[in-house]
Amino acid sequence: STARVIHTTVKWRNHRPEPSQGENTTYFFKCFSRATGPHRNQPPLYPVEDKQTFDLWFSSMLSHCGTILNSALRPTTMARASARSSLARNGLTLIELTMVLLIMGILTAVAAPRLTSQLNQHSVGSIRSLIETDLRAAQQEALTTSSSVTFSIDRLRNLYSITARRGGTATVLKTIRIGADPWNSQITSLLRGSTKQSVDTMTLTINGAGVFAENLVINLASGSATGRTTVDAATGRILVE
Repeated sequence: STARVIHTTVKWRNHRPEPSQGENTTYFFKCFSRATGPHRNQPPLYPVEDKQTFDLWFSSMLSHCGTILNSALRPTTMARASARSSLARNGLTLIELTMVLLIMGILTAVAAPRLTSQLNQHSVGSIRSLIETDLRAAQQEALTTSSSVTFSIDRLRNLYSITARRGGTATVLKTIRIGADPWNSQITSLLRGSTKQSVDTMTLTINGAGVFAENLVINLASGSATGRTTVDAATGRILVE
């Protein structure tokens, strides 16, 4: 509701500057309300016969105005109190905060190993797919240029590179460090030829017809996750496991 502010003006005035004997002085109370009244700019006059009666009426009027103002301000005070109460309810007690931290700790302990395992599997899957892609690219390079391309891999240094002859000069087309981001993997073993001889380094040659010179098995690991890329010279296939 809209509060109405009442402006009051009190004036004392006599009909004459000095009342004669036997005459009573008449007091007038002017009450002007900006919100109501038939005459907005002409407040009515209410005659009061003596000062004591006027004082009583004036005190009553002030009390009435105070009641109106108090009613107007009360909703604001109640709203502020309600806001403070709402803020107090929205807070967390020490016990609630401890329970939240405890639940978060349990969830982290359960989820962390599984998350680590998923990341390791992703790393191994990425590097073995990359090796497969690079071997196929090297094979295509040999077919396009009708010249040999070499795929060199080093278990100790944990890297591999592809070299082709362009313009009569050997050119390194690509070098990949398997232990770097985002792969974070390790070459665990290299198995060479049909006998699967374990070696630390190997250079696999691809001739101008795109044929691999021999078999190669590359075993990879990242944490507990493992993977394998196999080159089958007889069929020319590259398998990812």
